[in-house]
Amino acid sequence: MASTVTPDERAADRPLTDPLHDDFQRYAFAQRIAQTLIGRRSQESIVVGLYGKWGEGKSTVLNFLQQTLAKQPTQAAVVTFNPWRFPDESQLLVQFFSQLAHAIDGQLHTRGERAADAVKKYLAPLLPTMTYGVGESDLGKGMQSIADALLPNTEELRARVEEMIVASGKRVIVIIDDLDRLEKPQLQAVFRLVKLTADFRQTAYLLAFDDERVAGAIGELFTPLAAKDADVADAGRHFLEKIIQVPLRLPRAQPDALLQFCWNRLSDAMQDTNTHLSENENERLGEVLRAAILPRLSTPRLAVRLANAVQFSLPLLQGEVNAVDLLLLEAMRTFYPDLYQFIANNEHAVVGSARGGTIYLSTGSGSNNNAGDERHQAILDGALGRYQGDERRGATQLLSALFPRVSRLYNRSSPFSLRGRNNRHSLTEEELTRQQSIAADTHFRRYFSYTVIRGDVSDTELAAFLAQEEPAEQLRVAQAMVSQLGVGRFLQKISYQLSSIDEAQARRLWNVVSAISPDLSTIRGSAIGQGSSQTDVAAKLMLNLLARVSDAIMRRQLVQDLVQSGGTFALAVELVDRLRLRARDEQRTRDEVEEPEEASIELFTAAEWQQLGAEMPLWLLTRALREADTAPLYQTHPVEAQWLLFTVWPQSEQPLSSVQYVTRFLEQLPQDLYDFLAVCSSRLSMGGRDFFANLTTETVQYLKQHFGSTLYEVAKRLIGPDEVVTNPSYDPNEPTPHQRVQQFVYLYERLSDTAQQPSSEEGE
Repeated sequence: MASTVTPDERAADRPLTDPLHDDFQRYAFAQRIAQTLIGRRSQESIVVGLYGKWGEGKSTVLNFLQQTLAKQPTQAAVVTFNPWRFPDESQLLVQFFSQLAHAIDGQLHTRGERAADAVKKYLAPLLPTMTYGVGESDLGKGMQSIADALLPNTEELRARVEEMIVASGKRVIVIIDDLDRLEKPQLQAVFRLVKLTADFRQTAYLLAFDDERVAGAIGELFTPLAAKDADVADAGRHFLEKIIQVPLRLPRAQPDALLQFCWNRLSDAMQDTNTHLSENENERLGEVLRAAILPRLSTPRLAVRLANAVQFSLPLLQGEVNAVDLLLLEAMRTFYPDLYQFIANNEHAVVGSARGGTIYLSTGSGSNNNAGDERHQAILDGALGRYQGDERRGATQLLSALFPRVSRLYNRSSPFSLRGRNNRHSLTEEELTRQQSIAADTHFRRYFSYTVIRGDVSDTELAAFLAQEEPAEQLRVAQAMVSQLGVGRFLQKISYQLSSIDEAQARRLWNVVSAISPDLSTIRGSAIGQGSSQTDVAAKLMLNLLARVSDAIMRRQLVQDLVQSGGTFALAVELVDRLRLRARDEQRTRDEVEEPEEASIELFTAAEWQQLGAEMPLWLLTRALREADTAPLYQTHPVEAQWLLFTVWPQSEQPLSSVQYVTRFLEQLPQDLYDFLAVCSSRLSMGGRDFFANLTTETVQYLKQHFGSTLYEVAKRLIGPDEVVTNPSYDPNEPTPHQRVQQFVYLYERLSDTAQQPSSEEGE
């Protein structure tokens, strides 16, 4: 049984030397080869080819083979020859013969040959610089010739070596590895060596290489440049058949053994990085890995590469991403690199929710005829197009496991990829973010940059912020985060953490949101969610925080404090609106016969809601008047002025009526009519801005009914001698203040004319 490979051995990706680490029965295979080579009866040379792909284990087999042969020194002499070290064929031959002679305790060079080496080494480089007068170059050539004559030729060396081999009585085993990494001229030199020059008796050559790569390289030397790839490969294979007498294919590791090896390496990497998965996470990881990588897990080296990638990436993103998602993405990078590159460059095709912030998974088997889905799936099919059969299915399941949006397209029923992650058939953006999923827009880029990108806040920092118990320090950190993220993204991050926030944290965050409210925009469309403003989002968040507070009295106190004096007035108004909607929803829930699908906390009883509903508008009016001080509400609080003056004011106990209040200001400054009529107009949001549009007949009729002719008389004085045309010209989006006053006069006079016309009966 194989023992655990140490982290250093795993990371180095070196061939194994210890049989105890043999996971794929390579040692027994190497032993059989060794015994066969030693036990040959024939004295003739033989060339054995050990074929296997890179990383499949050829070098490990050679290591085990040498260990076996080393135990029989009287029967075998082993030469491990590395042709990489010699730049030309002559050096390769001389060094090969020298290593062979040394292995059988022979002496290749005579004393004269060693003297010739000295001549070449020490005198030949000096010859061009020596000055002997006339004919000095001839003298130099002569000395060089003397040195060359002392060296033997190849045939003489060959004869000496063979004589020493036969005299030793040993089998010489020459091992040459990594031929598939040599350049074409080096390959030719090695094959000439083993087949022609060094074809010794009692000698066996064991050449280890990827036969497909070598056949392709050699084939190019024997075919025209324009030859087809198939013809090149055939030519290379025919050449190898003439050189290799015994081709041995390295036995392929069993798929389950490879998968177990990969899982063991991943487990080691997770243990080294203190990464712990739950039972559900382990189940999800194992299920997806088997489906996705088994079709492409061809060599142990790929498993080691995956483990090394994981051991590098997990510490960099500890606590910032979903560990299983990161493991699966690294598996994609290792086994489906083209798909990985597509995902990295096409975030829009995989990230986020498919519809309205939620991934909807069909429970039926019918096809999805949505045109948008068809286009989306066509894009993904293009990325998957290079894979076929089991590889295509594996790549698809890997994508589905990482991206629910993809899963909805390829899995019509609840897919396996969601097991252990969510037991419902929908995943919201909030849930994806809370899980730190790669499918969440907030986290996607972290997985490819291996860091929290600039301008973002890490989940670790966010967790520390939520746990901060000192209000002043928490507010300081919040303001720093708002500066870094923007207030919209800050609110989003807090919203996504709601399910993990306790009551104490909720109360502190209530105060934080209130404190940062001056940074909130009130323009609709400026926040996540079409038609919402940042103030809307903040109010919704505060309502959810309120639901985390268990005591109804405390909930009421928090509401009262904020509406009366907390945060901005705009936030107070939005919170009141949200509370009124919540009161209606709770009443509807109480009226339902059946229980709701999802139980939600009841913030207040019906009686409490009724009392709160009556008090909140009055709190707002009192606050607005306090903030306005001596200025009119229609200038200090223009957005809410119409509602406060004509809806809330009559319910209050103010000493003046709202009409008297407005008239008093207009008497002092008639030009205030411009501002007053503006707040009485329709309010629109368009083009990223809010503005007051045109007056309506109904509004003018209301003003005439309550103010009589007062406003009309002020308006006529402001217009002066200008004639009010039948159809006053004004901007259909936002009229000028003067145009709006003209509208008022025109509509007022039309209403007066209509009122003065006799009915048909009076005419008779």
